[in-house]
Amino acid sequence: MAEESGEQRFCTNCGAQLVPRAVFCASCGTRSVGRGDVDAHITPGPADGPVVLRFLGSGLQLLGTGIIAFLLMILIIPYGWGVAMLSGWFVNNLAFNDGRTANFSGRGSQIWYYIFLMLLTSLLNIIPIIGGIVGWLVTLRIQLAMSRWFFSHVHLSTGQTLRFVGAYWPFVGWYVLFTLSFITIIGWAWVASAWMRWLCRNVDVGEEHLEFLGSGIDFLWRGIVAMLGSVLIITIPWMAVWYLRWITRNIQIVQGAAQRA
Repeated sequence: MAEESGEQRFCTNCGAQLVPRAVFCASCGTRSVGRGDVDAHITPGPADGPVVLRFLGSGLQLLGTGIIAFLLMILIIPYGWGVAMLSGWFVNNLAFNDGRTANFSGRGSQIWYYIFLMLLTSLLNIIPIIGGIVGWLVTLRIQLAMSRWFFSHVHLSTGQTLRFVGAYWPFVGWYVLFTLSFITIIGWAWVASAWMRWLCRNVDVGEEHLEFLGSGIDFLWRGIVAMLGSVLIITIPWMAVWYLRWITRNIQIVQGAAQRA
């Protein structure tokens, strides 16, 4: 291979120099090797610069997986299996430009009871004001636990297992700020961008960390397009994948510890 001989490689689409073991171009996203070549010929290792992510899932895949997951989730008891199915579909369709791969090992049996806890917290609403607030805070605690479960079952072929280290009260604060931002009509997009940066910085990847580069204006116009494009209902999976691909390609894995707030 070119990397083994020290020869430099360049993108056939835009001409940018490819990093060692690159699966796709970090500049334009053009695939530099076939997907089968990644597993057969590329040894995962650190790239010379940030590792760029791509999401390879399709709208058709989401339609099929989503229908099954939705049916499981509305039946309550198998709710956890539906969440695990969607999580596995997302993680297993991630690609990295340095050749590493990701897989998801989470199982529904690990989180099946979360839905019952959330249903129980809804009973607190019978207590005026205080009961509702307590129930909402407990629900966010459960959501944080599910976030930690998700990341703790993402394994990279380079040996790392991800870990979400974000604290509970900052998580609550971002949720409150995001909810209040809808009063401004468009402010939610900038809050979403800042929240994503906080989430990524609090994902521990060993000696590396995640960074989110997306802007508020991109969140806004893509959100509007996705909403309009989902009017026909059947197009929702394709719009969701389109939005998800943008979010994913704005996430990079960077060497060094993150500056966490």
